[in-house]
Amino acid sequence: MKHFGIMLSMMFMCLIASAQMVGGFQQGNDGHIYFVANNQTGATFNIQIVAASTDRNNSETKTMTPNGGFYLGPTTPWRWYWKRGDKISVVYANGQSQTWVCPQSDSAYNRSNVTFRGKHCTGTVGCSCSGFSPITNGDVWQQAYCKHCGHKKSCHK
Repeated sequence: MKHFGIMLSMMFMCLIASAQMVGGFQQGNDGHIYFVANNQTGATFNIQIVAASTDRNNSETKTMTPNGGFYLGPTTPWRWYWKRGDKISVVYANGQSQTWVCPQSDSAYNRSNVTFRGKHCTGTVGCSCSGFSPITNGDVWQQAYCKHCGHKKSCHK
């Protein structure tokens, strides 16, 4: 049993180490929410971007250049107004993927002020969130994500 646990831990570490994109939800200067992701490697590779919501879905294939990136929101060609619970995944050519969950609705959906202004994750080293607080009103798997910034607990300082 001990060997199984070690093997499982090593597999998990390898999956984490293979992540090539760093991303998160941020509030833009225009007050809208955007998903921003950056290639943290010096490599060029293809990804499939898949976004899903209760009222729409979209996907796109992109070639990521070294240190390049992308962002999606209401002013981009997708015209995506993010709302709480929307999911975006980056799927790599080897089948591995990363998924982020939008922690709060864009002002177009939620006319009260967006409350995580200044608490978004920078996508560089760790997370600038004021503190990890799990999502408590979603599915069980969502409890591993912070309701303020959408990142896992391990991203917090």
